[in-house]
Amino acid sequence: MRPRAPPWRRSGWSGSRPSPPGAPSRSRTSKPARRWGVTPYGPKPVRGRSVREGFSPKGAFRFDPGADTFSCPGGQTLRRGRSRENVKVDTSNREACRACQLRPRCTKTTRHVSRPENEAVLDRMAARLAARPEILDQRRTCVEHPAGSIKQWMHQGAFLMRRPGCVRGEFSLTALPTNIRRAISLVGAPGLIAAAKGVRHTPIAVAGDPQGVS
Repeated sequence: MRPRAPPWRRSGWSGSRPSPPGAPSRSRTSKPARRWGVTPYGPKPVRGRSVREGFSPKGAFRFDPGADTFSCPGGQTLRRGRSRENVKVDTSNREACRACQLRPRCTKTTRHVSRPENEAVLDRMAARLAARPEILDQRRTCVEHPAGSIKQWMHQGAFLMRRPGCVRGEFSLTALPTNIRRAISLVGAPGLIAAAKGVRHTPIAVAGDPQGVS
């Protein structure tokens, strides 16, 4: 009988096991992650047209959760505007932008700042990361380095399959030879074969290592 998968696998969530270093930073996984004991850590993404064009980033605008408004670097309040698919709310102040002396550093016309409905999750995650910045170093060592090695060895810049089940299958096929290579580098091919057979393996003498590798 096949063992029953843990809840974070049965749900189709593609995250790691509970409490990994630097859990996935996508805010849409936050609720199930916290329910299963995973604490997400990750920096807030800094991207968008304003960043690409060299203007002031969104982080320069201070958000007031009580008033649900933004304050720009010039001290003006951005008023709530349109809502896009009930996911993002745009704020702007057209009149203030026209007369603002900081406009050349901020926008070409009128600056719009959007806030997703779940951005408070990203704010809390960024606060946790600021309190524990060393956790990303652990993530780079335990997660990102193996992933980068796999992409380089296998020439896989992206997954070819679609849908979570297919992607997990593709990743499993990719991870298998990687794990075999890692095991061979640690215990040698005879040790790996012996472990697969369930036989206790005698350490092998390795050049430059009189104690051998077990």
